[in-house]
Amino acid sequence: MSDSKFRNAIKVLSGLGIVLVGLGGVGIGVLAMIDPAGAKQADDGGPFVSPSLRLWSIAIVLLFALVVALGFWIISLADRRSNNGSEK
Repeated sequence: MSDSKFRNAIKVLSGLGIVLVGLGGVGIGVLAMIDPAGAKQADDGGPFVSPSLRLWSIAIVLLFALVVALGFWIISLADRRSNNGSEK
């Protein structure tokens, strides 16, 4: 395996890892929007405190959506360079 193929494989694997982490965060954010009291009960420090605003859940979803986009961008960079056959 050549050095450029190895680098592209590393980029694709790291991009997929970032996408998976981002999708997990989006899922948790959506669950927190659907059931904010249930999401707050999972907090061991203060399970019976009033839940946070939905605005925070929306912010979490948007933040992790950006993480997913970053992962896809990294994958597209690796794919673009492997299709061109050039290294920068």
